[in-house]
Amino acid sequence: MHQTASVYWHLGFQKCDRSLQEQALKLNDRSYQTSLEYNDMRYAIDSLVGKAEFDYYAKAYEHISDYAQELSDRFQSYQNIHTLYFGRILRIEGDVAFQQANYDFAFSKYAQGIPKIFQHGGFGPYSIQHELNLIQKKIERLPIELSKTLIQQLKSQWKDHKALKEWCDQQMFLTRIRATKQPSSHA
Repeated sequence: MHQTASVYWHLGFQKCDRSLQEQALKLNDRSYQTSLEYNDMRYAIDSLVGKAEFDYYAKAYEHISDYAQELSDRFQSYQNIHTLYFGRILRIEGDVAFQQANYDFAFSKYAQGIPKIFQHGGFGPYSIQHELNLIQKKIERLPIELSKTLIQQLKSQWKDHKALKEWCDQQMFLTRIRATKQPSSHA
């Protein structure tokens, strides 16, 4: 049910068909309830994170922190088994904070969530490479000095993850290149 809900959601998003998105929300809620009834924790967790993801894309941010809290309260014992979903909810919370220009909070959520996704490896639209590309696009939209500060924060929090530290070094390099291409304000 959750997978079908995701298909409905993406089709509705692509076709600007709100009725498909409404179907997706209802089907995902049913998936969540059914998963709880049958003790299928993997899909209960996936459906709960799906609620957050659907709300994020609909720009309905008000319940996302509630979903994150429910995930933590109800499913904490599954955190080490289902790291991808716990990482994704943190990234979604970061994305909401980013949209609200709360960059420090956003990057603190990314610092927590991305290593969990990295640990799992992700897949498809949730692959670690895709997740890092999304953050890279956000970094590119920020002022140079803020970008450098936030990249340094990520790097210091990811000191135990060589590949993520190297990604931070690459982002710092790209940010420095971007700085040299900006017109000087001393003209």
